[in-house]
Amino acid sequence: MKILISTFLLVFMLSSCSRNPVNKLFDDMKKDDRVVALTLPGWMINKAFGLALMSEDLPNDELNKLQNVAGDLKKIRVCVNNKPSQLRRDALTKGIKKLDNRGYEVYAMARNENNSYSFHVQENKEIIKGLLFQINSKDNVALIYMETEISKSTFEKMNLNFNKNAKKVSNENSK
Repeated sequence: MKILISTFLLVFMLSSCSRNPVNKLFDDMKKDDRVVALTLPGWMINKAFGLALMSEDLPNDELNKLQNVAGDLKKIRVCVNNKPSQLRRDALTKGIKKLDNRGYEVYAMARNENNSYSFHVQENKEIIKGLLFQINSKDNVALIYMETEISKSTFEKMNLNFNKNAKKVSNENSK
């Protein structure tokens, strides 16, 4: 009986230690009354993406790329806190800093007078496992987490296509 209890405690401790740190961030944010949280499963994202893309006049290769990316999304979580207390802001900042020790890397950061943005990526070899966006404004704090199975090469191609399209739009606007 002692062996069974010891084994159960060991398994419980190991499973709690390996918990996704992003889930802890969301759980901490949801403790406040002014929070709106939403989780969308991958199948729902894929269906919605498919329906939205059917109405677009895109070339087949672009359509296939976008559908493949949608298929690689496993879950999206969104959490917005309206008028968070300074205590909640500090806890979120501390939690975000802990992500560096758990395999997340800062991909991009930006700041202006009233807002700050950060984008964190969790990679496992050649696969992007998680994307976390943090938006911190004077009145609101938002977290957006995307659990994925996107390959780095696909992500880089998407980024390259985005940059090419942005240059086309800016060139057309400057005419």
